[in-house]
Amino acid sequence: MTETTELSITSVAVGSVYLILQNIFSTLIGVLGYAYMARAITQEEMGVIAGVTMLCSLIQTGVDLGMCSSIAKFISEDIGRGLEYSKRMVSALMLRLALILIVALQIVIFSTHLSKALFKTPAYSEVLTLASIDVVFLSISSLLNSVLWGLGRLKKMAIYGISSTTVRWISITLFLLSGYRLIGIMYGWLIGDSMLLIILATSTLKCINFSKSTMNESIKLL
Repeated sequence: MTETTELSITSVAVGSVYLILQNIFSTLIGVLGYAYMARAITQEEMGVIAGVTMLCSLIQTGVDLGMCSSIAKFISEDIGRGLEYSKRMVSALMLRLALILIVALQIVIFSTHLSKALFKTPAYSEVLTLASIDVVFLSISSLLNSVLWGLGRLKKMAIYGISSTTVRWISITLFLLSGYRLIGIMYGWLIGDSMLLIILATSTLKCINFSKSTMNESIKLL
C-alpha cells in the first residue's frame, strides 16, 4: 500500500513537471508568434483578433458550467473507488456538445449583426463564423483535457498541448506569409485546435465503455 502511494505521488510530481514545461514552451511559442503577427497585420486587425479571442473565451466560460473541474474530480474519485466512470464522461460530452453547438450556431446565423456590434462593420462576419467553428473544437477539447487530468495522464496533456500550440502558430505564420491575413489566422486556429481535438479524442474515447447500459445511465445523469 505504501509503495502504491509513493508511486502515485511520484507520478503526480513527474506529471506536474511536464505541465510546467508545457506552460513554458507554449508561452514562448505564443510570444514569438504574436511578435511576428503584430508585424504582419495592421493595428485594426490586431484589435479584431483581440475582440474575437475575448468572445471565444467568454463563450467557453459560459458553457463550461463547472464541468471541466467536476469531471476531472468525479473520474479520479471513481477510479479510486474502483467504479465505472464512462457514464460521467459520456454525459458530460453530450451536454457540452449540445450547449456549444447551440451557441456556435447563433454566432453563425447572426455573424453579420455581431460583426457590426463588435467592430462597427459587417466586414468581419466571416472571421466570426470561422471563430464559432473553432470555439466548438476548443470547448470539446477542454473537456477531454479534463478527462485526461482525471485519468492522471498529465504527460499526455503536456505533449498534446505543446504539439497543438506549435502546429497552430506554424500554420498561422505560413498563412500570413501567403498573404491571408485575418482569415489565415483563423485557418491557423482551426488547424491547431482541430488537431488537438483529434488527438485528445483518440486518447480518451478509447477509455469509454459505449455499452447500451452506459448510454442509458449517461442520459439519466443529464
